[in-house]
Amino acid sequence: MSATPNYRHDGTWVPLEAAARELGVSNTVIKNLVADGVLPATQVVTYAPSVIARVDLQRPPVQARIPAVHDGRKLPRPIRGQDELPLIGSG
Repeated sequence: MSATPNYRHDGTWVPLEAAARELGVSNTVIKNLVADGVLPATQVVTYAPSVIARVDLQRPPVQARIPAVHDGRKLPRPIRGQDELPLIGSG
């Protein structure tokens, strides 16, 4: 019989609603950022709400979109997985 490990919330992650408050946007904006692959979210338990690592709120692609939202501008939706450029090794 395995037990679920004890977990204490240490502030490193936030629910969607708290992420929206911290960034000063609506829950819908956060949901769109997650759906677009700009803001990573994790569903810890099946059927539970997703949580977002607080550090991910500071990611450059996320921070680039917040002023546009506040100004009422629509930015083009990113191509999934291309919010960062791949590193090319020197051979």
